[in-house]
Amino acid sequence: GGVVSRESRSQPGSQEMHRHKQRRITKERLEKFYSKDYFVYANIYGQIYGEKRPLTTLTTCPVPDRISYHDAIKGTFVPTTIGAAFGPSWSTHWFKVVIDIPDEWHGKEVHLLWDTGAEGLIWINGQPVQGLTGGDGDD
Repeated sequence: GGVVSRESRSQPGSQEMHRHKQRRITKERLEKFYSKDYFVYANIYGQIYGEKRPLTTLTTCPVPDRISYHDAIKGTFVPTTIGAAFGPSWSTHWFKVVIDIPDEWHGKEVHLLWDTGAEGLIWINGQPVQGLTGGDGDD
């Protein structure tokens, strides 16, 4: 018998592999904690953004250059879908988003989750109300 340290029993590099595996497992668990797809009924994402509703309508109007709000609303808007691709880079696209908010949400905070992966500006009734910077850093 005798005392043997853990390091002397380990294969070379096995501690580093163990740390890497633990880091990967921890990262995967944390990602599920805020995921839009996994365990939404119990994770932080689901607690912040509980109930969901689809957009009523989503239309777009591509324009050749930067134009004013008043010119944009006169444009021809065509239906589009979430996930559609727009381009080329640096092109300008105006969107009209119509949302029907259920009566039972009255008095609650409501969020529109919108990420084009690009910069944008929200207008309501001709007034700019919020700038956006898209992308989650993975692009």
